[in-house]
Amino acid sequence: MSEDLHVLIVDDDFHVAKLHSAYVDSVPGFKALSPAGTAELALRAVESQHPDLVLLDVYLPDAFGLDLLRTLDTDVLILSAAAEAASVRQALRRGAIGYLIKPFAAEQLTQRLRAYARYRRILAGDQTVDQDTIERAIRSLSPSVSAGP
Repeated sequence: MSEDLHVLIVDDDFHVAKLHSAYVDSVPGFKALSPAGTAELALRAVESQHPDLVLLDVYLPDAFGLDLLRTLDTDVLILSAAAEAASVRQALRRGAIGYLIKPFAAEQLTQRLRAYARYRRILAGDQTVDQDTIERAIRSLSPSVSAGP
């Protein structure tokens, strides 16, 4: 990948956002943007910086992250302490590409980011794809599945 994938961390806890930014920056091919601590700041950042991926918390001071998810026109991975099955279903139904429950080890996020990079490589550019390519891209989002280059 010639250019880094830009990642926006949306979390109201400054220390957690800083930690997640460090995790992102430690993965080759990824660069963390300045974190956003509210839904309003997240919306502005998405509009102005066009991140490739947003790491979104469910609990924000000014909005429910799953409501914000519905409005974001970018790929979103949920990182949250919200462990209710209903929250996970709602996140996936609203378009999240994955869900990681806090707290988690750096390696778990690293695996998700690498899986996302594979997904982006498979669906790069504007070419027409076939069903096998789509299936491979979807499978590649699972960190435990090797989907090839």
